[in-house]
Amino acid sequence: MADEKVLDHDADGIKELDNPLPAWWLYLFYVSIIFSFYYYVASMFIGTTAADRAQAAMAKLQGQEQTVEMMLASGNAEFSKDEMVLASGKEIYTTRCASCHAADGGGLVGPNMTDNYWIHGRGEFADMYRVVVEGVPEKGMISWKPILSDDEIRAVVSYLKTFEGTTPANPKAPEGNLVE
Repeated sequence: MADEKVLDHDADGIKELDNPLPAWWLYLFYVSIIFSFYYYVASMFIGTTAADRAQAAMAKLQGQEQTVEMMLASGNAEFSKDEMVLASGKEIYTTRCASCHAADGGGLVGPNMTDNYWIHGRGEFADMYRVVVEGVPEKGMISWKPILSDDEIRAVVSYLKTFEGTTPANPKAPEGNLVE
């Protein structure tokens, strides 16, 4: 105890030793103070607050909705008959859509794509495109806009048109409204 430095004061017979903090702990403490000052300045003056990030995310989502409307209004809303586009659409449909709509379009969890009954719209390109882009969350269908490009969505929608009038092996019962 000869190496220990005893401080001059005493309280109720208890003596206090002067044990300095380890250097690594002090350096970590000083770095955290500097970082917190930097973070405060950055968040207040550079505009990187959580509210700013949330506002930017909302603007991006609204931009996606406008993109769908702009595409549909552009006049380029028609089914493609190009074999390459249909082959691409078939590949995407087989890997991403067939698990819910069946490989032959007869419907499993999702609706039958071969009959003339439509839940969303009238079976036109714009209706089908909108469903693929926006999804149907209440039925469990996700929005494919963040996953597929616009050309891939067009290819899938064009491929879906090839199911019209076919007879699947196990068709799901008609859902929606009959479209003549």
